[in-house]
Amino acid sequence: NYVTSVAFSPAPPEGGTGGETLASGSDDATIILWDVSNPRSPVQLGAPLAGHTDDVASVAFSPDGKTLASGGWGTIILWDVSVESWQARACRIANRNLTQEEWKRYFGEEAYRKTCAELAEGK
Repeated sequence: NYVTSVAFSPAPPEGGTGGETLASGSDDATIILWDVSNPRSPVQLGAPLAGHTDDVASVAFSPDGKTLASGGWGTIILWDVSVESWQARACRIANRNLTQEEWKRYFGEEAYRKTCAELAEGK
């Protein structure tokens, strides 16, 4: 649907280019996060964020980039968009690391590493 608002993520505190994630709000009441590190080929990150009941009128990242605020007609939502937070929550729910097969499916040829560092070996 029509895009009504966009916002780039800020640069990370340790430096770097920043702005590699774009949030777009639209009139279908959803927000999509995009990896725009290659501007010629943006990639949608996950499923659209849904929670508004009407158009998303505005989106903005917090200065640290870990929270996205969105405003609609009568609704404001704060979204946790921190990858570290998502990973920690997934580890608490699954209570295990990714298997070698799962790692390869999601990360391709990138070298395997534990996804839940706080879990004991074998989990």
